[in-house]
Amino acid sequence: MDMFPDTDQQQLIGTVDEFCSRRFPIETVRALAGRPVDDTDWRALAELGCFGLGLPAEAGGFDAGVVGELLVVREIGRHLVPGPIIPTILAAHVLSTALPSVAADVAEGRIRVALAEPFRSDDATPRHLLSDFGDGLVLAVGNGQWSVYPTDAWTEVTPVQSLDPSTRLATANFAGGEPLLSVDDASLQRRADVLVAAAMCGVAVATTAASVEYAKNRIQFGQPIGSFQAVKHRCAEMAVRTEAAYSQTAYAGLVFDEDGPDAEFQTAAARLVAYGAAGDNCADNIQNHGGIGFTEECDAHLYLRRWRALDRMLGDRFSVADRLAALQAAQ
Repeated sequence: MDMFPDTDQQQLIGTVDEFCSRRFPIETVRALAGRPVDDTDWRALAELGCFGLGLPAEAGGFDAGVVGELLVVREIGRHLVPGPIIPTILAAHVLSTALPSVAADVAEGRIRVALAEPFRSDDATPRHLLSDFGDGLVLAVGNGQWSVYPTDAWTEVTPVQSLDPSTRLATANFAGGEPLLSVDDASLQRRADVLVAAAMCGVAVATTAASVEYAKNRIQFGQPIGSFQAVKHRCAEMAVRTEAAYSQTAYAGLVFDEDGPDAEFQTAAARLVAYGAAGDNCADNIQNHGGIGFTEECDAHLYLRRWRALDRMLGDRFSVADRLAALQAAQ
């Protein structure tokens, strides 16, 4: 078990980083608020292997495991790339079990996949919350089942405002009908935990870098604010949290790929550690930017919003903590 990326993985990280920097600078992310990623960029993400790295070769994948996927998703999170990337990866795995040709279409960017999760409205009416709903397929998750449906399985789709402007949300009713495929596979939740943790690690990396850069360039009392003890200590703590979160996430990915006996514990722990690192880093990044850190024109709030949206994807920190506690109690 090697915690360090090999040469091929380092090249993959560099390629995805360069692509995201070029295609999704922060100005583009801001401009895309409320709108889907265009087909050209979505296909380009697919060509990089973003959706199919962990799939078997017969489903159009590269057999890179969840470790390969988490390296890509960390860069996606670092650059705040919008779109249903994690649901698309997960849906491709669901489909690969019995519909490899459809899984290949998803992996190659010809089909996008929205996410549907149970949601209870203010009047206690059971509905679904849809993320990035469009013309492709929908991955519905609930009661341990992972099901892929056509979009017409949902009616009364009502757009709602999202805390994260790069994630389009809507509420909808389930119209019924049979899914294309439905599986009961506990490993999908573990994979989801690793991918969400990886995206949060990306947020932690980005906020650390933003704080360090600002601390080097912001001059106060004739010297960079990074020379002040309070600021430099915050930046150092951000770097430590980031490294701890990534180490746990990478370890969880390795244990998952090797089918280790404690994979469920390690993947849930990765999500919880990454949640804390990203959240604390987002707060410290705002603080390090001073008064401007609380304003719309500063990018700091965009990372905070993405972190909050990630926390609500396929569970939240409370459900993860409950699962960890139950695993510990069962030992």
